[in-house]
Amino acid sequence: MKITPIRPQWLTEIEFGSPLEFFDTDPLVWKKMLYDRTTIIFKGMNFSKEDYCTFSTIFGYPSGIVTPMRIGAATKAQDNKLRGLQPFSNKTLPFLGGNAMPWHADIPNHETRAFPIRTLWMYNNPNPNGGFTSFLNIADYIGLLSKRLQDLIPRIKVTQQDWFKPDGLKFQSGVNAQEFNLLKVHPVTGKSSLRLNNYGPSEWISGVNVDGVKQADCSLIQEYIDEIAMHEEMIYTHKWTLHDIIVYDNWNLVHNRTALDLPPDSERLLYRMNIDHFPNA
Repeated sequence: MKITPIRPQWLTEIEFGSPLEFFDTDPLVWKKMLYDRTTIIFKGMNFSKEDYCTFSTIFGYPSGIVTPMRIGAATKAQDNKLRGLQPFSNKTLPFLGGNAMPWHADIPNHETRAFPIRTLWMYNNPNPNGGFTSFLNIADYIGLLSKRLQDLIPRIKVTQQDWFKPDGLKFQSGVNAQEFNLLKVHPVTGKSSLRLNNYGPSEWISGVNVDGVKQADCSLIQEYIDEIAMHEEMIYTHKWTLHDIIVYDNWNLVHNRTALDLPPDSERLLYRMNIDHFPNA
């Protein structure tokens, strides 16, 4: 097993001689590593779908937020092994599948399952030179912000919903929209970070208040993102290769993606799984 710290504070890459070597390590080691490091990249994980599901559940219990998609399991026993597995591609979700995606965190304010751990497994990638995914560490940076932005943090509240809604498309508009303090605290590690999702009338964050006064727009959120992204050690851009798995904790970061730029009729397919921080939530 080769372990490489990609960023000193928060991101690790791991490569095995065989992907099944992953299971030789105590599961608690992997879960602790994720909470310590926020993001882990596993290279060359040429698994079966069942192995991928078993791999993902090492990090916790599959989330009940999204109804699992059936992918042709032959038996009930096999179907149980594939619980929580979701295909994600430019064909299964065409309104998100090909375009660039802005900075966001997944499922940010579900009542009991906010900011889940997520695993992404690259299963088919027709164009490795498109669809780069960048991660921005928003849990280790507050002291790097300008004094003005630091001083504003306790004065800001944001209105945020659970799901992204592209303009002109009916997709979970306004689901569970609530107002929150800008500062949030990780329920497991106690780390502080900010709610810095993409913003706008039909995006994750749809309103910003400062001292109870609604702002004309949400551009203040962009100021925080821009200042953090100025620090090279807080950002990482991943160029996907076949069978990469990325495991990341949505509490501690936001991510984006460039456009896929795919050949006609081709499909970039990942499998993904959401993992609850608390199995009984």
